[in-house]
Amino acid sequence: MKRIHFLPAVFALAGISNAQVVLDKPLVLSGTDPSDRRIDGLAPASELDNLVTVGAAQDGSLVTALAGGAANAVALTLQPATLQYSNGLRVRWTPLAQNTGPVTVQVDGLAAVPLRDPSGLEVGLGALRAGVPVEAQFADSVFIFLGSAPSGCPEGFVQVNGQFCMMQAEGPVVNWFDAAAYCSERGASLCTWDEYLFTCQTAQGQLTDLFDNWEWIDDTSDHTHSADQIGRWSCKSMFNISASLTDLGATRCCYRLR
Repeated sequence: MKRIHFLPAVFALAGISNAQVVLDKPLVLSGTDPSDRRIDGLAPASELDNLVTVGAAQDGSLVTALAGGAANAVALTLQPATLQYSNGLRVRWTPLAQNTGPVTVQVDGLAAVPLRDPSGLEVGLGALRAGVPVEAQFADSVFIFLGSAPSGCPEGFVQVNGQFCMMQAEGPVVNWFDAAAYCSERGASLCTWDEYLFTCQTAQGQLTDLFDNWEWIDDTSDHTHSADQIGRWSCKSMFNISASLTDLGATRCCYRLR
């Protein structure tokens, strides 16, 4: 193996502080003193084929991206920029806002791809929260969210007890199917009768828009082949209505704490 020996004294004579050397052979550092077998003063990598310093490896700056875009459509910028998605690519960023539904991630202007949890499902409401750093890894056309979602209630929800949270304000007035989808897209579900009644009686002061409309719950009355609504006049008000596309009610979701 051809060896190239650098003589520090030669460089020092001319007062050289920086230079560029192109080698077509392996570089072997063979000084007897360990302090002589190193390369100091490397600038941060600016190209994909640059050397990585110990500092960059420790602080994760090469995989930490500047976040932009929207809450559910994240746009990331790496330095240096990546040229393509490849299995194993990891990115870290600090979200600017909480997601309100399924999320896509776009890196350096490449195609936007879905962000999924480790089970392959779309991440739920509150998986990304403003100011809380997250990490994801690209695998087979999607980014996999690493780690677990932050604990506690998502923004806009009131924690009722250690088991669930309820949406503070009344949601859209829609049919039962759209109401169920609205909650599902946020990683939540329509509240059950028990959840609604308990929260209405114990945390009524923390909720808004109560008793303004009939609200859908995740319940049916099989004997009348209808869906159930609740809360028009009081906590215990209950109404049965056909679950058709034209029958409407307000939406209020419950979020189960893991």
